[in-house]
Amino acid sequence: MPNDRPRGALIDRCHRCGTWLRRASADQHAVLQGVLEDIALQLAWPPRDPAFHGPDWWWEMIIPAFDRLKKQEVEMVPAIDGIGAGGNGFDFVRGARRRRKVNSVEISEIIEYARSWAIDQGVKLREFNEKKKAA
Repeated sequence: MPNDRPRGALIDRCHRCGTWLRRASADQHAVLQGVLEDIALQLAWPPRDPAFHGPDWWWEMIIPAFDRLKKQEVEMVPAIDGIGAGGNGFDFVRGARRRRKVNSVEISEIIEYARSWAIDQGVKLREFNEKKKAA
C-alpha cells in the first residue's frame, strides 16, 4: 500500500472521509486555550451548584456539546466504578479525541462554538487572532 501522505507537513486523516488534513497549529491551540481560560475565570458552573473550574475541565464540557451539535457519537453509560461523573453513576463516552490531535478545520469550528457559547453565557472574551496556514 503506497504512502499517499503529503510530505513535510503535520497532518492527519479525516476520521470520516479519509482525506489528509493539516493538524491544528500552535496559534490555533493558543486561541482555544485563551477562550477556555476566559470561560474558566468568569463562569461558575453548573448554575444550580456553581463552582469555578479550570480550562481542561471546560475542554471536557465543550467537546461533548460540540460533538452533539455535529451529530457525532456521544453516549452516557453506566460508570465502571459505579460512581461516574459528579457521583451520578454515569460517564460520557465519545470517540477518541485529544486536543493535540484535532485538525485545523475542526479546531476552528470548536473555537467558534466555544466563543459563541461563552458569549451567550455572558463571558467577556479577549481578542485572539487565529492565524491559519495555507493548505
